[in-house]
Amino acid sequence: MLNGGDYGPMVRLCRWGQEADRCLSPFPSPPFVWSALRRAPMAKSKNHTAHNQTRKAHRNGIKKPKTNKYPSLKGVDPKFRRNARHAAMGTQRAVAAAKAEKTSA
Repeated sequence: MLNGGDYGPMVRLCRWGQEADRCLSPFPSPPFVWSALRRAPMAKSKNHTAHNQTRKAHRNGIKKPKTNKYPSLKGVDPKFRRNARHAAMGTQRAVAAAKAEKTSA
């Protein structure tokens, strides 16, 4: 048995199993245990709090997301998009023709 300092008495074993009297290694056996304990970070106790978050959110008011007049057609069926484009052009022509007829009459 050896005095391990602050860790209390501990028995060191060498590679072949003999006691610490014959062991030349200054590290306690097994060394990977002590090195892992030295590197382990402290346990954390507090993970999350919502303190002040609602006050911050309401200072400028919680607003609804803005809606677009014409929503994006990204990801819509290509056949539908093609037809919608042609329909819009036809509507523009019909409006222009009606306006021309109204001014001439």
